[in-house]
Amino acid sequence: MTPDGYGPLGPADRDSAARLARLGFGHPRELFDRYAALFGEETLRGVRAADGTVAGCAAVWTMAQWFGGRPVPARAVAMVAVDPALRGRGIGSGLMRGVLAEAAADGAALSVLHPATLPFYARLGYGRGGVTVGWSAPPAALDAGPVEDGRILPGDPRDAAPLAVLRRRLLAEETGLPERTEAMWTLALSPDGEPAEVFLLAGPDGPEGYIAVAPPRDRQLVVADCCLPTRRAIRLAMGLLAGYRAQVETVRWLGGPEDPIALLSREIGVRPDSRKSGCCALWTCAGPWRCAAIPATCRAGW
Repeated sequence: MTPDGYGPLGPADRDSAARLARLGFGHPRELFDRYAALFGEETLRGVRAADGTVAGCAAVWTMAQWFGGRPVPARAVAMVAVDPALRGRGIGSGLMRGVLAEAAADGAALSVLHPATLPFYARLGYGRGGVTVGWSAPPAALDAGPVEDGRILPGDPRDAAPLAVLRRRLLAEETGLPERTEAMWTLALSPDGEPAEVFLLAGPDGPEGYIAVAPPRDRQLVVADCCLPTRRAIRLAMGLLAGYRAQVETVRWLGGPEDPIALLSREIGVRPDSRKSGCCALWTCAGPWRCAAIPATCRAGW
């Protein structure tokens, strides 16, 4: 049952939601507006105080999460924020109960989010669903040597379709990866609003993976996105990153605790700099989603 005061936020509530995002996460208005434009204002949800003002907000959207080689309907949740003056009154819990009730009614099998605090979401039924590690290394540590049967080709950050085809192999083989929406692809390939440089990693039979890097800045190179399903694709990506040694001092990327680039690189200087937990809530295994892979959601990385 949806709590009283919970529901969609309309255009008249946009300023209130932007204010809560700034107070909760430090998001500037420009960033909030970019996310709203990408995902759509219809993704905003809120809970209202007795006087009708927006006391808490969240962004929600539907996507597929892959388990056991098949997509499972999931509800993604982000930007959960409550007015600081009204915290401690159960507003956040009421907001999230509304989010989960709506998701279940829409047929989602699970919900996923990156939590700001684990205990709060654990009380709502979420469990730890994996860890994203921020890695860094000097470019020289990533030199994997020549890949004689591989080629690096230019890609187009404005066309995610061929990249999605390459990523489909990972979706089918790994556990818990999301199938990206158009908005998610845009954020992956243009994280700060400027398109990243995309490189296709090809073998004798064509592209096997890809890597996207942001322009070097402050002697650092940041990997915006990558898909490395083969050892050849991993080594090609590492060679590409190592080639920036004259321009940057540090390469940064996101991966799992057993990241393939970290595992294949030279150990000197490769280090994990940060860890970010993901959570998932599973509230039904009924109907077509009754499969052994889904309960593993809260144990697998995604």
